[in-house]
Formats: sequence, structure tokens, C-alpha cells
Amino acid sequence: MSESPNKELGWSVQVSLDTHEIRAGETVTATPKIIGADPEGFKFHYVWSLNDRWDEGFWDTTEHQFGDSIPNTSWTYTFPEPGRYHLYIDAFDTHNNPQTVTAWVVVAGDDDFMRPPLPSEDAETVVAVNGVSEIFNIASEQFNSLKEYFYCLCTRRGCF
Repeated sequence: MSESPNKELGWSVQVSLDTHEIRAGETVTATPKIIGADPEGFKFHYVWSLNDRWDEGFWDTTEHQFGDSIPNTSWTYTFPEPGRYHLYIDAFDTHNNPQTVTAWVVVAGDDDFMRPPLPSEDAETVVAVNGVSEIFNIASEQFNSLKEYFYCLCTRRGCF
């Protein structure tokens, strides 16, 4: 969750995304949350930019689509092309004071690699891995000993 840095107005805005990684053609829902004020009467302006490019065709806004900021406290968009989308959510209070919060969405193509989703908190442990650092330390020590033996053998300096 990302939060706006400006707290001079007595309120701030946070945004949460239902996901940060999708495939092209899938949707993401951005949900801003107003902290420290009643969100009634607030308006929102959603902006997205593909790979942080601002030339024609690489960005758009809800203002371009609807003609003004919108009262929706949640916005769903289908990202058509792969890339990294930078989202900017502007929140305006009833006096038209703005606060901005940003987030990133990574959109993969059909053949692009994506990380698998993380398991839920209550997922069953399939393989418990305990004491791994000790095993690696022991293996590292044995490997170093083997290197020393090999060096002594090659330089004919060692007696075993």
C-alpha cells in the first residue's frame, strides 16, 4: 500500500491494488482510501503511464475518458499491452485540495515469465527447512578443506 507524503491538509490518501502483476488483457482494481477525513464529496483522478512515457499513446487518464475527476473510490482498468505501468491517483477534497499517491503494475505478455502467486498465510508447510545455514556452513568448510588438499597435492607440499 502506498501513501501520499503531504499531510499538511490534515488528511492523506493511500492506495491498494488487488494485484501488482498481471498478464496483458487482465484487470487491476485500484482502491484509494482517505485517512483523516470523511471521503464523502472527494473526487479522484486516475492516471496511468506505460513505462513512464508521456508521449501520445503511452498514457491516459480518467479525466480524458470522462471529462473530469470522478467520484468513484475504486477504479478498474484493463491493461492491453505488456510493460510497467505507473499509476497516479489524485484525490481532491471538497475544497479541491489535491493529494497524489502512486503505485506500479507490471503487465506481462502471453509468453513472458511471471512469478507464481505467494501461498496464503494459512497454507500447509510441505517441506520444513530448518537448520539450513548450519548445513551450508559445514559444506563450505569441507569444500575449503578439499581445496587446500588439492593445492598441496598439486604443489607437492603436503603430506597426508
